[in-house]
Amino acid sequence: MPLSHSLTSPPLMYRKTEPTSLLWCRHAVFITLLMVLLAPCAEASLNPNMQEMPEKTLMDAGIINVPLPAGKQPLAGYLEWLADPNNELSISQVQALPVKAYFKPLQGMPAFGYRKGAIWLRFTVMGAMQSDPYWLEIVSPFLDSVTLYRAGERSPVTSRAAGDHHPLSGRDVLYRNPVFELHPEPQKLNTYYLRIEGNNSLTFAIYLWSPPTFVEAIGLEQLAFGVFFAVHVILILTNLWFYQATREGSYGWFVLFTFLNLMTSAAAEGYGYLYLSWLQNVPEINEGVMIVAWMFSPAAGITFLFSYLGGFSSSLRPYLIRICLFYLMLASVFSMVILMLPSISQVARQTYQIWSLVSTLISLIIVLVLSIRRNANARLMLIAMLPYWIAVFMRFLRNMAIIPPGLLADNAYYLTMTFYLLVMNYGLSRHYQTMRERIEHAQREALSNSIQAERALEEKVIQRTSDLKRAVEQVTEALVLEKRVHEEQKQFFATVSHELRTPLAVIDMTAQNLERANTSDDEVVRARYEKILRATGRLSSLLDNYLDEDKFELLRHGANLSDCPIKSLLQDAMDSARLLSDQHFIQIDDEDLPSHFFCDPSLTRLALRTLADNAVKYTPPGSMVVLRGRQVADGVRIDVVDNGHGIALSERERIFERYYRGKQSGRQGGTGLGLALARSLIEKQGGTLTLTSDEGEGACFSVWLPSPEVRAIA
Repeated sequence: MPLSHSLTSPPLMYRKTEPTSLLWCRHAVFITLLMVLLAPCAEASLNPNMQEMPEKTLMDAGIINVPLPAGKQPLAGYLEWLADPNNELSISQVQALPVKAYFKPLQGMPAFGYRKGAIWLRFTVMGAMQSDPYWLEIVSPFLDSVTLYRAGERSPVTSRAAGDHHPLSGRDVLYRNPVFELHPEPQKLNTYYLRIEGNNSLTFAIYLWSPPTFVEAIGLEQLAFGVFFAVHVILILTNLWFYQATREGSYGWFVLFTFLNLMTSAAAEGYGYLYLSWLQNVPEINEGVMIVAWMFSPAAGITFLFSYLGGFSSSLRPYLIRICLFYLMLASVFSMVILMLPSISQVARQTYQIWSLVSTLISLIIVLVLSIRRNANARLMLIAMLPYWIAVFMRFLRNMAIIPPGLLADNAYYLTMTFYLLVMNYGLSRHYQTMRERIEHAQREALSNSIQAERALEEKVIQRTSDLKRAVEQVTEALVLEKRVHEEQKQFFATVSHELRTPLAVIDMTAQNLERANTSDDEVVRARYEKILRATGRLSSLLDNYLDEDKFELLRHGANLSDCPIKSLLQDAMDSARLLSDQHFIQIDDEDLPSHFFCDPSLTRLALRTLADNAVKYTPPGSMVVLRGRQVADGVRIDVVDNGHGIALSERERIFERYYRGKQSGRQGGTGLGLALARSLIEKQGGTLTLTSDEGEGACFSVWLPSPEVRAIA
């Protein structure tokens, strides 16, 4: 049974990165071009043993001699190959084929690109005097299936399988690449066959190792990949912290792009199923992780590019968002096709590689154009992207079997990706520093503005305080003056009222005495006495209406609502009007009026008296005046109706104005305040006073007072 070897090492194996500094950033383009120019030299220096061995021996004999002089032997020049596009050949059929007729010599390392079916490789090893084990490494973690067959002269054919579609536990050596242990028979020709198939590129290197040399080389490889992955982890953590601190989108997209690149690289190099025990028996999941991360990485990269260059804060934001969504949709479609449709996944992989290459080139052109326009961020990104794009292009050519695998072709992508990430991290750090300086500058300006505003506010407060103090003094003086005027007004009203009431009382008493003392039946004399009595009563009523301090107090204060006998208010208004009447017919119609209603009795009484007095004063002698009250749905309505001459249309619009007197007033005394006062008294209670009149047909003044329910809603 084959021996099983486990290569113990730290959990991650990284590729070595070059030092990054500002000087290297400035000369990145030169270094990249130098890498391309020296690529043939690097490829030629990969195999010193091949340079030492004569080419004729390699091609004619095609036999590998062991022990290996340097502990490592590239199989370039020792391999013969046969294509099996339909997966029809078995090992017995392949062994039966004439070698020279069907197998073709392979001059370099296998570089078949994307192929349908399987590829058969054949090589021969000459065993040494002492049989020592050797390890055969196929440097490609993503070959779906690699089967090694040994054709012995006296023993049956044996086979062992590896590849990312086979459990790791069944391999000879627990390593990310397929590694087989060989035991060639001493001093004999040992022929081996390799059957290789897969949906990924069939371009790889193949080596024969002595175990100690292989373990030593693995240590260096682990160190290189350790540095590569460590750079990713450090960049993810630092920029994640910056994103949490600033909420700047560029940091978030850079973290996502770096994470996807880390997942792609770790899965593509086989470290997922090598170090995660739960993947070792199902390595296909590792390929699924790689495909998803690989597909979405360009979408994250282009979004980071737009964000870093300020595109999302420009007028192009809607268009750039659509482009990012297109990238996202494309990644989703290709991921589903590759994972769910194995029959066309190989074509989809090639198509997406071409798209990624073109997409990276388009990004490079965008950055180049912005660099020409003196965009500092674009210039720094150009330094980082140019070598990265060349490495992506080299990787594409390698996968398509246009250039052979080798040290530079296999590792340039990882080197330039590390360079790109470090340079962009430097750019983001510089961006953070710039943003911090702007914030500090803005804070200084804000502090300065705040101090200036505070000083200006203090000055305004002092000025406003002074103005307010003067205003308070003026108001105080005005209040004192108003109070003095009010007191003088009260004194004046009291004096006038007293001085007028005394002679009126004398006149009224004299007229009454004369009327009682008159024993004659002279109706003319009696009418004169009655006229004198009516005149004195009218003057007394005027004094009550216009020189009563209590009524002025009513106007200065709000309504005092209470339950009042509203019918008695109509009777009071009629009694007041009779004192001024000249053979007028005054009636009350209150059958539909409730006996009590919620209103201000004093305000309502004064308003109704004014309306009733006006109806008598401004209508001809003998006119009809009706005080009609009734309950309506939302309160009560009281109409004071007369059949006089009516009010002209031009006067109706102004009749409630203060100091306005209509043409019908004639020689009647008055100030023009009565109706304005009456409307104000009604409105204080939430009601209305309106006029309806047709010239020549009398007038109707309507008072509406709201019910308590309506007043509560209002």
